[in-house]
Amino acid sequence: MRKLTCILIITMAILAVPALAQEHGFFFGTGLSARFLDGDAYYKLTVTPPPLVGVDPNPYEITGNFDMTDNSGYFLSSKSFLGLRPTIGYRFGDRFELSASYDLLYSIDGNRAPWAYRPSSGASAPAPIDSSYYSQQTLQVLALYYPGIWHLFVAAGVEYNTMHLDLTYHTVSRGDLGPDFIRHSYEDDDHVWGWVIGIGTERSIKKSLTLVGMTTYSFARYTGDGMYFGNLMDEYELDVGGLSAHLGVRYYVW
Repeated sequence: MRKLTCILIITMAILAVPALAQEHGFFFGTGLSARFLDGDAYYKLTVTPPPLVGVDPNPYEITGNFDMTDNSGYFLSSKSFLGLRPTIGYRFGDRFELSASYDLLYSIDGNRAPWAYRPSSGASAPAPIDSSYYSQQTLQVLALYYPGIWHLFVAAGVEYNTMHLDLTYHTVSRGDLGPDFIRHSYEDDDHVWGWVIGIGTERSIKKSLTLVGMTTYSFARYTGDGMYFGNLMDEYELDVGGLSAHLGVRYYVW
């Protein structure tokens, strides 16, 4: 619902101003950006049992799926990013355009709800809260085509996503004096390319100044072994693409 509301507001704001004049040439601009990550993940891990009596020595696979907001995943508080979007580009007459933009998105924090370990004596011993920190920045290079219908344009191109993950989680061991909570920290940076498609419109505010709104969808999907609790996975995939909405202004340099 929040996604549709955001897109609707941007659409209404753009339609409320006049149509685009015949702009062309170099431009620069800025605006707001919102990205709603897909955030779905899949992993596969091959486990080789230790050589113990009575234990099947054959390797076996563990597979699973999770969402970035799940307690079994990154336990993020949200998958919705907001930020700023500086843009530069060149308009070739009234039909074609090339642009480059960079989404400076804010980071998302999260906490897994506190849990308690209860020893056999019945006493309660609360564990520390697990925490997470995830950030993602996106560079997009797009080609835009204006078909001359209702001042709309369609867009297609590529994007480069940089990701940072910082996790703190705890395990419990049982000692003579009760539970011992062991703190683990993991941090990793990585990047991934992706394809982008979109649709939008551009309207004049005054001479050389326009209002631009666009909705895009990214197909970026991370494949690696470094963005999940530091484990060396046989397979790990994470959807870091998703739906985005952009609203900003452009100034054309004649």
